[in-house]
Amino acid sequence: MTKEFNIFKDEFMKWYDKFELSQFRVYFEEDKDQTYYSAIFTYHDDGYAMVKLNSDADFKSIGVKYAAKHEAIHLLISDLADLASSRYITSSELLEAEEKLVNKLERLIK
Repeated sequence: MTKEFNIFKDEFMKWYDKFELSQFRVYFEEDKDQTYYSAIFTYHDDGYAMVKLNSDADFKSIGVKYAAKHEAIHLLISDLADLASSRYITSSELLEAEEKLVNKLERLIK
């Protein structure tokens, strides 16, 4: 486990708490994939997310804390993304997800 990975996990969990994302269990994995700095995969039906950090990436350009915040924001909007990718969605489901996000942002943005 690299130092960057521990910083990444701590920073992600800071935003996870701040964004009130406790409906998801979160698992972390250090990966050696050249295609991304970090990534998140959400599994809404099962209620969890897998957050990955590319341990070979050079974080000098973006910073490991920035990458963690970026992935937490993906989790924050994942309900909308999940609905948008579903084959069938009602307008009320979309409105409900939008309102949920807006209400959360109202509490968080000071």
